[in-house]
Amino acid sequence: MKIIENPTLFARHVLQARLRAAFRLRAALSILLIPALSACIPTQEASIGGRNAALALVGYPSKPESERDSMIEVARRSDESRLEEIDLGNLRPGSSLSRRGYYTDTWVRIRHGLALSEPMRPEIESRIARYRERRYHLENIAGERAKGYLPYIVRQVEKRGIPTEIALLPYLESGFDPQAKSHKGAVGLWQFMPKTGAAYGLKESYWYDARRDVVDSTRAALDYLEYLHREFDDQWLLAVAAYNWGQSKLKRAVANNRRAGKAVDIWSLKLPRETRGFVTNLLALSAIIRNPKRYGVELTPIPDFVEFRQVDLGNKGQVDLRQVAKLAGVSMNELERLNPGFIRNGFTDPKGPHRVQIPLRSVERFEAALGALRSVQEFAPGLDKYRIAPGDTLSEIALRNNTSVKQLKELNNLASDRIRAGRTLLVPGLFPVRGDGMLQYQVKQGDTLWGIAKRYGIPLNNLRRSNDLPRGDKLLPGQKIQVPTGPTPSG
Repeated sequence: MKIIENPTLFARHVLQARLRAAFRLRAALSILLIPALSACIPTQEASIGGRNAALALVGYPSKPESERDSMIEVARRSDESRLEEIDLGNLRPGSSLSRRGYYTDTWVRIRHGLALSEPMRPEIESRIARYRERRYHLENIAGERAKGYLPYIVRQVEKRGIPTEIALLPYLESGFDPQAKSHKGAVGLWQFMPKTGAAYGLKESYWYDARRDVVDSTRAALDYLEYLHREFDDQWLLAVAAYNWGQSKLKRAVANNRRAGKAVDIWSLKLPRETRGFVTNLLALSAIIRNPKRYGVELTPIPDFVEFRQVDLGNKGQVDLRQVAKLAGVSMNELERLNPGFIRNGFTDPKGPHRVQIPLRSVERFEAALGALRSVQEFAPGLDKYRIAPGDTLSEIALRNNTSVKQLKELNNLASDRIRAGRTLLVPGLFPVRGDGMLQYQVKQGDTLWGIAKRYGIPLNNLRRSNDLPRGDKLLPGQKIQVPTGPTPSG
């Protein structure tokens, strides 16, 4: 039996050893349990099929206190943030808002859903190098255009459990420009051709083109891509290639390889240069977003909240978006940016859709104002009167007033295209919105400055000063002038 000469010193050593062991055990358990516990916490993304957020955002340097405040403001404005679950006091720039799947930057949200992993190939490296050479566009222009649309698109992608690379396709297709139009006739963020758009429920009319609308076109694009994914053996790269080249063409290429006993992956198929480049560009973008610091790219942060909400207008027929902007307390430019599908001078389609995208901050105000309207006419577009001149035709009058023959016939209850000189027609008019800056007016054939001033009930000199037009200047058809808001047009 060993005799302990100094029991106090021995007890102290034992206690220290046990404390060290307990600390190591606690650290090990933390490493093992934190991911599991985080995965068990119910999140909004988990409930809709998305991936759970990682706890740290990679590649973002520390920012000053002012940025932390702006991040908190993003959380407050987001309709998806549950503030009681977010520890705003400990919020740090460059970190997720909480362990419950909230982000401050949409690029980071995308990063955690990237799933199209491919071995690095020379073609991909070459595309990455090109993006690095043009990184100003990727860092700034794409971020500025994308901020109004990308957060919404990413959420729709997550709801379907689709790799978040798919949310980047509008960058490749249109540069996130809903007004983009190709020489082949493809239109919108997702570049839908008319036939494909119609097959997936995208309405095209004189007043509305759903291919330009972020909500309608995103729904149709993801429906189409999911269909292509199923058609091509659940291979996303083949689905992306088919989206760019065409389903039937890619099927023929796959069939040719199978007959020849060759592989049918994206790198083995005989594809057009444009389509191969399209797929390679997507993989290059994925690599850059996965690790921007590695490639020397600093992506402009995009606040991760959907900045608009869709509001139902009810059965109100055609609506003047200038009145919507006035009721919502937003600029016409902002409203048009969120509603690019309405393509005729700020009017909705009389036959629908009867809804608009409203900036999130203005939804409550707009819904309250909408409910207080006394009649549909307060919300409808204005109508001007046009006296038919000798030699006029309905098509010429429609062209001069930026409308259609069909619309003129509906407004005036005309059974045929025959009209008589001296009679009066109702034509769509542009009523100024008082207190909302200037109304932009496009000059038509035969317009004079005096006639426009009389029509809108404003002094001629006011109109001249607003447009810096000296006496004697002639107006040209198609020219745009600014009309100060004032009384409604006279008949």
